[in-house]
Amino acid sequence: MTLQEIVRDLAQHLRLTQKYAREVFIRLEDKITEGLFNDGTVRLGELGLFEVKERKARTGRNPRTKAPVAIPRKIAVAFRARALEKRMMKEIDGAHRVASSLLQDVLSNNEDLGRWLMADTYHHLAHMARLASGGETGWVWYPQDKEKVAEAVRQKLGGDFQRFELATDSWSWSNRLHFHATLWSETGASRTAGLGMGREDREWKVSWFDNR
Repeated sequence: MTLQEIVRDLAQHLRLTQKYAREVFIRLEDKITEGLFNDGTVRLGELGLFEVKERKARTGRNPRTKAPVAIPRKIAVAFRARALEKRMMKEIDGAHRVASSLLQDVLSNNEDLGRWLMADTYHHLAHMARLASGGETGWVWYPQDKEKVAEAVRQKLGGDFQRFELATDSWSWSNRLHFHATLWSETGASRTAGLGMGREDREWKVSWFDNR
């Protein structure tokens, strides 16, 4: 996320011009800097704490030549975002519930599983399902064609698994949030499915998935 994206979002939700929203952001930056110079700390409520740290002079080594190098005293600004970390974990828990719900709906043949998919993912799956069944091309819509999407999801995940496990720590973060689920067939064979998560209308949705 960039400064411009933050400014655009502030302008949209606070009904400001982008110029004024940018000025608000710059003013906040100025006040944080002023507070650090005057007090050494700036508390932003639940968001976190800015704090000035002094790093003493020390002797280091050149990583290439291994020769000793004098590193002068330095002032650094540290930010402790414990509240943000807690919120991130809460968000991950929410995404985990959505991923589990999608897999559970696949198992129970629930045609409403389309609600757990991002809009473009839903339409792509439904479009592929219509082509595979010999139907006409073009977009399909929820909920009129939800049974096509449900079948497409089942087929993409292999269609034969009887149970799944999605551990709470089975996620990774590489630009996007990814979950790794284990799927078992009725023969006892297991495989891994990956589910990518994204935000749509401020809710977690499944943006892609694959059967490895």
